[in-house]
Amino acid sequence: MTDFLSPSGCASASSQHLSPDSRTNTSCRSFRLAPDIHCCHTGGTYVFLDLCRDRYACLTEAQAVLFQEFCQLSPDLAPGVEALSFGNFLGKQGILQASFTESDRIDLFQWPAPDRSLFDFDQTEWRFRASRVPAMLCSMQAASAACHSGAFQDQITRARGWKSKLKAVSLDTSDVVADLAREFHTFAPFVFSTRDACRYTSLALLHYLSAAGLCADWVFGVRLSPFSAHCWLEFNGLLLTDETLTVREFTPIMAV
Repeated sequence: MTDFLSPSGCASASSQHLSPDSRTNTSCRSFRLAPDIHCCHTGGTYVFLDLCRDRYACLTEAQAVLFQEFCQLSPDLAPGVEALSFGNFLGKQGILQASFTESDRIDLFQWPAPDRSLFDFDQTEWRFRASRVPAMLCSMQAASAACHSGAFQDQITRARGWKSKLKAVSLDTSDVVADLAREFHTFAPFVFSTRDACRYTSLALLHYLSAAGLCADWVFGVRLSPFSAHCWLEFNGLLLTDETLTVREFTPIMAV
């Protein structure tokens, strides 16, 4: 298995190769993802996001073949001995958990590709209202506090907390969300650089929308060769913090 950078980085990955012990106990018949482990399939292999340890990991080509046995098995079939050995190895790494419920399956994260973005062909005039400045500053302060907490899992917890306070909205609020996002991006350059991390921008806009009673999805994606991680905010397929072509280079692995 190869260890990659933490979610805060987007550079090339450093690697560490590990090998399972062939003497591992293979009494377990099935596995499931451990808590706070997220997984996606990309580039012919599998990438894991370990939320607690703030790291990504990727399987080698041979390991991916073994792991695929867990993902494709029907409830009445058991993986082979070699696959079981590798599953126990991933269990020791905190990636999988042994399961004695044969109906358990390893669910890979699936997320639809966004179909449009505020930054693609938006002809709407972008401007912000002075009355919204205090709310924007409050959201940027909240994002800054979250980013400086040091723990990636804490940032996810805060984001989930902001969203959990929202009431269900039955009406289509796409236009309202888009207008508030345009306001945010018009004001943001006066406060922080456009080169600031995607994570900070996403958190700030997520808080800004949540404070207005609106919900958006914070999506994380990965790309191989070289490895990089990215995150963005979207609402009903509308990208709020990035361009469509940029985001489509990444395979989603988690959404908040």
